[in-house]
Amino acid sequence: MSKHKDDIRTLIVVVAVCVVFLVLILFVNRKSNFQKLASVEEYNNFFTNVGYINNYINLIATHDNVGVYNILDEKYIQDNGITYDNVLEKVDTYGIDATVSVKSMDFVQIGSNFMYYVVGEIYKNTYQDEEKFDDDFRIVINIDFSSGSYSLYPAQDNSVKKIINSKKKIEIARNSNNALIASDFIDKEQVCSIYLSDFFNKLSRDVDSTYDLLSDSMKEKYSTVDSYRDYVTDNIDKTSTIADKCKVDEIDDKRVYSVIDVKGNNYKFTEDAVLNYKVDFSFGNNVEE
Repeated sequence: MSKHKDDIRTLIVVVAVCVVFLVLILFVNRKSNFQKLASVEEYNNFFTNVGYINNYINLIATHDNVGVYNILDEKYIQDNGITYDNVLEKVDTYGIDATVSVKSMDFVQIGSNFMYYVVGEIYKNTYQDEEKFDDDFRIVINIDFSSGSYSLYPAQDNSVKKIINSKKKIEIARNSNNALIASDFIDKEQVCSIYLSDFFNKLSRDVDSTYDLLSDSMKEKYSTVDSYRDYVTDNIDKTSTIADKCKVDEIDDKRVYSVIDVKGNNYKFTEDAVLNYKVDFSFGNNVEE
């Protein structure tokens, strides 16, 4: 009888050790919120979030302290000792007509809600030149579907992981400024126009920097930045920012937008994520694909 009891105890110990070991494995392999971030691939979500950011920038520029306070994340308010009276002194100011240019937008689902992490630049275009306010703008957007509201947590590079990983649930009290906006459907023609405008906007700001956007085949054709710049400069007056024809294909799990502008120039945008693309183009080519 004693031996039987010893066998049971041994079995219990073995099972307990196995359970503890399994729990440890699951804990070690558990991914944090930051590790689970994935690129946003849905256009409506992307541009809705851009709208939230531009609204925030505009509220600051117009000195609407109540509006700014009402869309800031509660944790951000607590972390920075923000009140209605001092909020405009605590946040960065960018000026009238400033807008965000998104470099990347990633998301993670937390429960039934979502968190977005956006990296970009804040700038303003004028007729003479471009005024850049911030070339490393970072912000976290929290979406609470249950209350139909959102909040913003402006972030710095060294604090982003901590901010994102610390969020266990998203609960946002709705107010007069932070209601979710119903996004409009964006069709492929609109996407083609967006990509064409985005590319020409980048060309107008700095031709040389757009060399990094070129596809491998374009870089083989124009092996130096100088040769590429000369090609663009010599042909830019033959182009248009108005899209005339558009089609979309899926190639190697990537969306590829083929665009012909109203002057017959051909562009092919291969998308890694929304507004994150490689481009192949031919100016002065009237041959339709």
